[in-house]
Amino acid sequence: MTRVAKDTNWVAMSVSMTELGVYLDWIKDLSSTAYDIPYLFALPSGTDLNKLTDSLNKVFRAHRNLLSHFRANADGTISRLVPNCDSSEIAVDISYDDGEPDLNRLVKPFSDSEGDLYRIHIIRSAAKSYLFIQMHHLVFDGASAMVFIRDLNRAYAGGSLEEESVTAGMFAEKESESRKSEAFFAAQRWYDDLLSGVDSSSEPYHDKECGERRAAYESISLDMDSNRLRDVARKLGIKTSTFFTCVFGYVLSRFSGSKEALFASICAGRFPEVANDIGLFVKTFPVLERFDGNERISDHIRKTDEQIACHRKNGLFSFADACSKYNLSIPAMFAYQGENESEVDFLGGKTALKYILPDNPRNDLLGEALSCNGEYVFRLSYRTDLYEKGTAESFTQCYRKIAHEFMSKLDGGFSDVDMASESQRRLLDAFLPKSEAQSGPNDIITLFRQQAQKHPDAVALIIGDVKRTYAEVDCLSDRIAGYLIGKGIGRGSTVSILIHRNEYMVIASLGALKSGAGYQPLDPSYPPERLLFMVQDAKASMVIADEDLTPLISGYKGQFLLTKDIPSLPPSDKSFSIPAICGDDVFTLLYTSGSTGVPKGVVLEHGNLANFCRHYQKEFGMGVGTVNAAYASYGFDANMMDMYPALTCGGTVCVVPEEIRLDFQAMGEYYEKNNVAVSFLTTQVGRQFATSPFRPSCLKHLMVGGEKLVPLAPPEGLDFRNIYGPTECTIFVTCKAVDKEYLRIPIGKSFAGAALYVVDECGRRVPPCVPGELWIAGRCVGRGYLNRPEQNEKSFAKNPFSKEAGYERVYRTGDVVRILPNGEIDFLGRNDGQVKVRGFRIELSEVEGVIREYPGIKDACVHAWDMGEAGKMIAAYVVSDDKVDAKAIRSFILERKPPYMVPASIAQLDSIPLNQNGKVNRRMLPKPSSASVSQGSDIAAKREDNVLEAELKRAISEITGSGDVPYDVPLEYAGLTSIGMIRLSAFLYNKFGISLGSKELKGKGLLELENEVLKAWMECGVQPLAADGARAKADVFEPYPLSAAQLGIYMECMKEPESTSYNIPVVLEFVKETDAEKLAQAVAAVI
Repeated sequence: MTRVAKDTNWVAMSVSMTELGVYLDWIKDLSSTAYDIPYLFALPSGTDLNKLTDSLNKVFRAHRNLLSHFRANADGTISRLVPNCDSSEIAVDISYDDGEPDLNRLVKPFSDSEGDLYRIHIIRSAAKSYLFIQMHHLVFDGASAMVFIRDLNRAYAGGSLEEESVTAGMFAEKESESRKSEAFFAAQRWYDDLLSGVDSSSEPYHDKECGERRAAYESISLDMDSNRLRDVARKLGIKTSTFFTCVFGYVLSRFSGSKEALFASICAGRFPEVANDIGLFVKTFPVLERFDGNERISDHIRKTDEQIACHRKNGLFSFADACSKYNLSIPAMFAYQGENESEVDFLGGKTALKYILPDNPRNDLLGEALSCNGEYVFRLSYRTDLYEKGTAESFTQCYRKIAHEFMSKLDGGFSDVDMASESQRRLLDAFLPKSEAQSGPNDIITLFRQQAQKHPDAVALIIGDVKRTYAEVDCLSDRIAGYLIGKGIGRGSTVSILIHRNEYMVIASLGALKSGAGYQPLDPSYPPERLLFMVQDAKASMVIADEDLTPLISGYKGQFLLTKDIPSLPPSDKSFSIPAICGDDVFTLLYTSGSTGVPKGVVLEHGNLANFCRHYQKEFGMGVGTVNAAYASYGFDANMMDMYPALTCGGTVCVVPEEIRLDFQAMGEYYEKNNVAVSFLTTQVGRQFATSPFRPSCLKHLMVGGEKLVPLAPPEGLDFRNIYGPTECTIFVTCKAVDKEYLRIPIGKSFAGAALYVVDECGRRVPPCVPGELWIAGRCVGRGYLNRPEQNEKSFAKNPFSKEAGYERVYRTGDVVRILPNGEIDFLGRNDGQVKVRGFRIELSEVEGVIREYPGIKDACVHAWDMGEAGKMIAAYVVSDDKVDAKAIRSFILERKPPYMVPASIAQLDSIPLNQNGKVNRRMLPKPSSASVSQGSDIAAKREDNVLEAELKRAISEITGSGDVPYDVPLEYAGLTSIGMIRLSAFLYNKFGISLGSKELKGKGLLELENEVLKAWMECGVQPLAADGARAKADVFEPYPLSAAQLGIYMECMKEPESTSYNIPVVLEFVKETDAEKLAQAVAAVI
């Protein structure tokens, strides 16, 4: 501790707003050195250590603020305590060490919040001696270091030092008074204009959120002509620091995937009265930059310089004020450090000024521009628990590139700025697939026929208990082809197929393809209006259908072939001419959601599928006898992955029956029975199945896709893949084996020879870790949209990056991604109004449009919410003068759209919240809860929950992410998705031993669910848990129904589970000689 006279009076003084902010952040973690400023000076040879000690004492006496202590008062205020005594009574605490300086030992936190905030060591080694100083930021800043060195030199040379006339405490008192003046309120109004309506601060996407919070550093020389930069600054009338600040803002905005940047910066300049003081006088302020592609770079830099000048002028409104008032959390900071001298005059000689970079970060990201020996350097500090080294390296490289771009394009706009350096372009090129020669047939029918000829008796198809060999499938599909050809259907025609999940998913599809036509799979769950539109849009020449489904397209006036008639079609006698199929012939027509509300038909060709099948078979080791599950809906593009890779290599397609698709136990048994080795499931279902106890041992490869995969630990004993791909590019184009837990599981590297480009809004490739739109090229890219020339022009384009055969066109996905330094793709979201729910792409504007047609709706918006493990759900928000009927609105939507487009939550608001720009402020939308769809039941107000209800509500709340569970509203309307149903079913089984599948749960509210549980107990009792937590097998514990008396007592116990009213304790006394072991055996035998 600082040594002062025992009777010294410590004077309490105010703290500045900057000091208050630092203090409050520091005391959150007193074990951190984030706010410490350590320096190590090598002392010139011959330094008199006693004289140095005296000189240090003189510096501290002249700058008494260094001795400050800070105290939290009982009223919640913070005070600075400064010793009020004669300078001669002050002695600084200095440690003397022998040996080489050990920085790990020297740099340690100031853990006493009311103690000294400095540390000094004089270190004597055999070769030379050192001075180590460590100051807390509360009493020291960057400019203070120069004052400290100057005054230490002056004292060592025998000069006198004057005490500060205006101390940090006085300066804080003055600031406190000024904050009551009109100047403060004027500053507040200026900040209102600047920051009101700002949605969020800027930060690059986190790579991870794990590990110890430590700081790491990346530095890069900017290779800039300092004289030219000074000339530019003079010409523009700006400070040099502003140029570097703008560069940081631009790079930060791009790494954040935004056109604006909000970050903190500092003003190191001081008021004249404290220019020679030591203390915390640096000012922190928020910088807001918006980058318009057409704005001239020079104009933007001038505008930013004016903003920074206004920050200085309005400094009474502090950084803490701004963060509090506008609800800002600003994790990124930039500081221009100016000239960073490597050597300084010190104690009569020269010495290296070694600033020790802290291990504990103050900011998530801190960029610093400094000049070292006339050369500009950019240094980036980053948190290692949030960012990988590769991200920091890419950021620093981009900073250098943008600095040069700004210098050379001052009179141009931001749209002229190219971020990627030559070395980064070379790295991106290395991630592109290598050229490979195409060999063998390029159509699915030839590939299938080859397998049918080689392996006629091999099983091609399984559904339920039905099995079909290749010969049988080939024969039946030939009959269909012959019939179609006889009706004049062939190349250029489309055959629509409207069937249930049955064997004709495979057989009818192949039959249509063999005729030379393309086929259009239709999902019978779609509304009739949509199905009819799709058939008419495709100009279907024929519809192959299950008879009971034909009313769904009653407006269709063309030909039908009913599946019931297919077995009676004449056998193929090869009298008809089977056309030769080419790679560029139409294979299928699949419909996706359209931005205008009208579905778009995607045309894929045989060559697209043949290319995909070859890569798929190689990736998963498929061959004769490999069983591939067919889980996906027939109208979903993944259904092609389920069928054709197996059918073109001698494998088996195992169709999962509709009735077990959400029953994991039954599905696991079905997979095991049929030895399924490869399977695809939609993301949320697949994630649950991968970790389910019912996952079969035969399953070797499991792929999931369709929406973002919620992070999980890699399932043991399973090759678990996260896949991605738009329908327009043939099923999937990236693939990632889940090998560890991730913050966001990447979608992986290129698959099936796809070339992946991540581009900015001008179509230029962006560097690694910078978000951009994903463009795809290669043999996977389909022909385009049927009858949509304008949409084709928008979504498909000539490839500007390659002229290689097969890569001439790119598809613009509209998906925002980053390419990681290892070449994997990190999926971030969409750049338009589309989302994916349970694998289906949905245009939110399409759903919103239907809601707006509902009578009485004045305004509406639709938002997709990520509900964690429950998956993604759509929520609708409506404005109406009358109370809305959520159930009626859902029915209205269901008449016009498929079930997956019906919002799980509908909330009525007084108005749709808008931001300053008149756009929907989605941050202000209430997160869905069951209350938002409640039908007005007042049951909850009438009585308290019983124990069973409370347990069920707790489980449902955890699954839906909502704390509000209605009593009489169907649980799926309260946010319980189909995935949630599966989780609830698993909970009921694990907790109560009751097997209720998703079908039994659907449409039930909490009260009905309670009845189902009680009913199950009455009928078969509860299976108790075994010692390992699993349900005991039936051969050990037999379920029996409860008697009426038992059920009555059980229900009474449920009301008060803590009560011992129904317990029957008995104590028996035995003589001392009783054999305890035999007694225990006897009791066990009785039980």
